[in-house]
Amino acid sequence: IRRWGEPNDVESTKLRFQPGDIIFGKRRAYQRKLAVADFEGICSAHAMVLRAREDTVLKEFLPVFMQSDLFFERALSISVGSLSPTISWKELAQQEFHLPPMDEQRQIADILWATEATLRAWIATQQNMVSVYQCYTNKFVGRAKHEIATGNWAEDKLNVHAEVAYGLTLNSSRASMPLQYSYLRVANVQRGSIDLSEVKTPVCHNRLRQFPIRGVM
Repeated sequence: IRRWGEPNDVESTKLRFQPGDIIFGKRRAYQRKLAVADFEGICSAHAMVLRAREDTVLKEFLPVFMQSDLFFERALSISVGSLSPTISWKELAQQEFHLPPMDEQRQIADILWATEATLRAWIATQQNMVSVYQCYTNKFVGRAKHEIATGNWAEDKLNVHAEVAYGLTLNSSRASMPLQYSYLRVANVQRGSIDLSEVKTPVCHNRLRQFPIRGVM
């Protein structure tokens, strides 16, 4: 949990939670909203506050299990309502699941929590690197403005130093051409990064292989 508000922000019924408790969003379970609290507080009754019974399940394993596809598929199946499907505790409490032995729960939890810690450390390092990059970029741009204003640096038009090559429009007439190249769409180019989660591969003509690829970003 990295963001929270004030008690007065919640006007409806409030639930109290303790460090280690699981806060599970019982409305719209398909959003997979689940977190482990590391501080004491209150939350809206639109969530459930769950605490492991450690005679049957480890508190470190329960949130791992509740983030599995198995659990969320079951949660979706017992949700009631169309606009805002909701799970009732009475119904959820009746669900039965097969759990591994306690020693195996410990092994699974240790591995996955270590992976979680590594991932969070990597994200923090990445964010720090972005901040350093942005700091140096701003410093360079500020210096450039000063040097240009004082006449120490020359100012040129962009087309003196860069050339843009235009491509072809993808349409049905090229659907049968055999050669394929992946390409970046406007949606792939983000601020300060390239998003490669979905890269299109159009079909192109063999003759395009002899054309140079040019461009400056």
